[in-house]
Amino acid sequence: MPYTAEMEAGIMARCMRVQDKQGSVLILFALIIDLLLGVAALALDLGLVYVAKQRVQGVCDASALAGARLMSSYGSIDATLASATQAANSCAAANNGVSEKWDVFSPETNQSGVKVSFPTQVTTAAGQTIQVAYGQALRVDGYMDVNLIFPSFIGRS
Repeated sequence: MPYTAEMEAGIMARCMRVQDKQGSVLILFALIIDLLLGVAALALDLGLVYVAKQRVQGVCDASALAGARLMSSYGSIDATLASATQAANSCAAANNGVSEKWDVFSPETNQSGVKVSFPTQVTTAAGQTIQVAYGQALRVDGYMDVNLIFPSFIGRS
């Protein structure tokens, strides 16, 4: 089969199509890199939230144990509850000294420490609500501010 002008035109058209697609790889690479960085930022944020939750849980648990230890002492209920609250807050302060970034705060005052309360009903692990007398249960609440990476990655503060 002899070489014709039509064959040459077909070959040139295929070469032009290949050359036109070379720039699209750069665009796809830029999009994929953005997507991968976003996923990495989200993974880091989830890790930070998990660590913060564990830290708050540890401080609140230690504070609750310190306060509960004093709740069984004898005397007036108000004195017992005051000493339990003081022990819980002292324990929280001792555990908060690691770094300001990882401090646990009281939900009501927004100051370093925990909120101690004495509920009259508690919920069991099975989800059942039980009524208890005032001063027989201790609840410790705390929270932590976590600076996330992903919102700043997408332009949010």
